[in-house]
Amino acid sequence: MPRIALFAGGDLTAVNRDFDLFVGVDRGAFYLLKQGLPLDLAVGDFDSVSDEELLRIKAGAKEVIQAQPEKDDTDLELAVLACFERYPDAYLTIFGAFGGRLDHALANVFLPSNDKIAPYMEQLILVDAQNCIRYVPSGRHEIKPVEGMDYLAFLPTEDVPLTIEGAKALGLEKKIGSLETGKQADFIAIQPKGRLHLYPMENMLSHLVYAVKGNDVQDVYIAGRQVVRDGQVLTVDLESFR
Repeated sequence: MPRIALFAGGDLTAVNRDFDLFVGVDRGAFYLLKQGLPLDLAVGDFDSVSDEELLRIKAGAKEVIQAQPEKDDTDLELAVLACFERYPDAYLTIFGAFGGRLDHALANVFLPSNDKIAPYMEQLILVDAQNCIRYVPSGRHEIKPVEGMDYLAFLPTEDVPLTIEGAKALGLEKKIGSLETGKQADFIAIQPKGRLHLYPMENMLSHLVYAVKGNDVQDVYIAGRQVVRDGQVLTVDLESFR
């Protein structure tokens, strides 16, 4: 079971080199070359690199898949599918899935919503300095602690119930597992009313992935503490930067 590191074009501050194969997505391919890492496969439409950088990618990669800018799948989806077509039993760790455009970040989080990727969901991990995202199908699962990660959150992608039993199994039911006063919770509130790009509101999950922008976020809570209220940051004195 090969372990594949897949480098997208977002925040690449938290990476390691303990992998069998290295795959670059769009500008992530150029990042691998700059770091002196092998580039086993480069995938994307490469609209975020210069012509000179693209020539370097093509010269340095063992294999290149150059897609058209207009396509149904994102560059990352194409790269994930290419990996599983070549190595169906591989485990993919994806770096740089966050930190760039919000629509890209949301699409990356919901990778398993792609029917072609869904069968491989348990073989995917998305990682950055603050997050380690794993996917599991409906059912009962054992969630093991990840070193360096202090909080646990769940995000259902289907109409399934999440209960506090998981938090109890981890011995954390007094801290997490339900939305109650005094407990830790990470969540955001989005206000769609009056925002034309979020209409019609019949399928908000689709809007969350493809349409929501940063200025649509009304409230943000981290570990149970509100850090944004009505779009205003509460933890930073913005006047001091003016």
